[in-house]
Amino acid sequence: ALATLSLAVIGTALPFVLWFELLRRAPLTQLNGFSFLTPVFGLLIGALWFDERTSRLQIGGIALCLIGIYLLSRPPHAASPVRSGT
Repeated sequence: ALATLSLAVIGTALPFVLWFELLRRAPLTQLNGFSFLTPVFGLLIGALWFDERTSRLQIGGIALCLIGIYLLSRPPHAASPVRSGT
């Protein structure tokens, strides 16, 4: 019963509330990129708690995820003014 309660509160209700609170503060395009961290956390938990080994391909995938999240979350560049040819 305690496991079900903790999964319901910590694993479901809390992330749900946090997600909608974050949506009030930031655009969805920036927040959606963080969903790519799910497999990264899965690999990290597997390595730390279950002594699983991480391959080079998985490390490359983690790097690509982090680069993509960085590119999504950085502020947009200001458009440079267009000069007329006259």
